[in-house]
Amino acid sequence: MKVKSLHIMLFLLLLPLLGVAQLSETVNVQFYEEMAKRDAWHEQHLNLTTDEDREDFWKDQDDFETLLAQKNPKAYHIYLNTKGRLYSQHQSICNDSCQHSGHYAQKTAYYQAHAQESSNFVYSAKTKKPRVKD
Repeated sequence: MKVKSLHIMLFLLLLPLLGVAQLSETVNVQFYEEMAKRDAWHEQHLNLTTDEDREDFWKDQDDFETLLAQKNPKAYHIYLNTKGRLYSQHQSICNDSCQHSGHYAQKTAYYQAHAQESSNFVYSAKTKKPRVKD
């Protein structure tokens, strides 16, 4: 339960930043890349002892990502692409000593698949809408 409280507090602390990032035309790429790096490292080293804690953690992570995608799609794609790259790198060095949960394996597949999809989009500063690369 401590993990759930920690994630809720982290989520609430980051929530105002989502609104601030949306106010400007440009997205602070470095901020979202660093956030993705921290989150990926934390997830790769996660050692939760109960199924309830694991469920809570991954639900909180999904809720955060859903909110980010809704509030700031550009930032979400930066976050997603960075996590996809980092998960792929970790997977290439991960061996039997890595004991990731089934949730982690599901997220690995999700990040890798969706990061590839989102890399097919480019953003125009004028429209703020994604368009497919030629």
